[in-house]
Amino acid sequence: MAFEEPKHGHKTTSRRRGRAPTPARIFITEQPTSRTLSVCWSDPRSGHYADQVWRKGVARKSSFCVLTGMRIRPGDAVFRPRAGETYVPANHEYMLLAEAVPEEAGLVT
Repeated sequence: MAFEEPKHGHKTTSRRRGRAPTPARIFITEQPTSRTLSVCWSDPRSGHYADQVWRKGVARKSSFCVLTGMRIRPGDAVFRPRAGETYVPANHEYMLLAEAVPEEAGLVT
């Protein structure tokens, strides 16, 4: 979550100001299956992931798509970073709208 320091001295998230917090760099490298993406992610706050697997699911809360900035509503089809029982990536709360996945060569639709 991106924090900005306003003039009044209170921290606020960019979400409150209507803008989608986005990583410094994100792109889809491939879509091995219709339910998974391979994502390259780089952000000074959450780190660098060269080949991170994101899985398709359903949004449980409102957010913004990290790829497009479009609003995500509960129930929307989204991709999220895969987490395990012993490992949760620093960017685990971010989501990517499934409809924002480009239909390019090499990607499964």
